[in-house]
Amino acid sequence: MFETYVNTEQNRFTYSEYAAMDDDKRYELINGELIMSPAPSSSHQGSQFDLAVLIDNYVRKNKLGRVFVTAMDVILDKHNTLQPDVLFSVCKKSQKHIISQYLAKKSMG
Repeated sequence: MFETYVNTEQNRFTYSEYAAMDDDKRYELINGELIMSPAPSSSHQGSQFDLAVLIDNYVRKNKLGRVFVTAMDVILDKHNTLQPDVLFSVCKKSQKHIISQYLAKKSMG
């Protein structure tokens, strides 16, 4: 079951507010609404892994970029941040930004 939280004071959460949360739950920020999702089922995780392996084999063989299979924030704008199951990054500049964001977040908590 998904839980939705809306910042009633400002009506919409921003990425800064989302990033400041410290409760170890998995959230996505969609149109300013904070949406918490439960841990994925074992079936979902198995399918996610299988898909990531297939994509990663192709990406590595063709030297197209990187594939990530971890909860990483993909910041689309200040009111939209997603954590996709599988993430493909095509260029080195994007990879460095995504990895530095992830490492910075990990070092803060």
